[in-house]
Amino acid sequence: MLTKAVFLAAVVATSGCSGTQTRSDAWRRAGETIAEQEHEATNGMAWPTNATTPEVVMAPGMEITAQTTNGEIKIRSGQNYERSYTWNGATRSAKLWPRKQRWYGSLGIYYPGAGEHWKSNGGITRGVLDEGVLWFKTVDDAVNWIKRARSSGVDYVFTDDGLLIGFGKLPARKQVNVDVWQIMIAGEKPRSLPGSKNDLVSVSKTS
Repeated sequence: MLTKAVFLAAVVATSGCSGTQTRSDAWRRAGETIAEQEHEATNGMAWPTNATTPEVVMAPGMEITAQTTNGEIKIRSGQNYERSYTWNGATRSAKLWPRKQRWYGSLGIYYPGAGEHWKSNGGITRGVLDEGVLWFKTVDDAVNWIKRARSSGVDYVFTDDGLLIGFGKLPARKQVNVDVWQIMIAGEKPRSLPGSKNDLVSVSKTS
């Protein structure tokens, strides 16, 4: 997946070249590459044309606990897109940013994890965080998306009604990845999904 950082790097790499046309071509080529990869990643999605930003999953006070192969992760929702993440017995928080346009299908909220913005928790000092709604046409499209997502090293557990939690650790980068997704099938929450593990995800509401 080509990120915005890679996109910008492609453009910066041309800064030593002369001529506006060369830089413009680099922007165009990088933009086309992102568009192609986004199309491939979201080919099974059909989001609402009248969507409003952001498409969040968690209401204030909502708490989700998921058991993954990478350990337990607990996510709690605060006010104004603040989210708290608990793993290894310690909690770290971040205020996520609302997306202004879709990024690989998501019009939710995110935090890119720039710099070491957290006090160390088992060597982890940064979080790459995502939350949003994913609009698939069919169950097969959703299942295929999850299979591709798991190849990144993030473990995903999900429920029959499409609540999908991802948790991964990248010690070399001092980073955790935490995703909270709500899967929609043909515009509605599913009633069942192959591979769901309802017992591994719990949801509660706190004050």
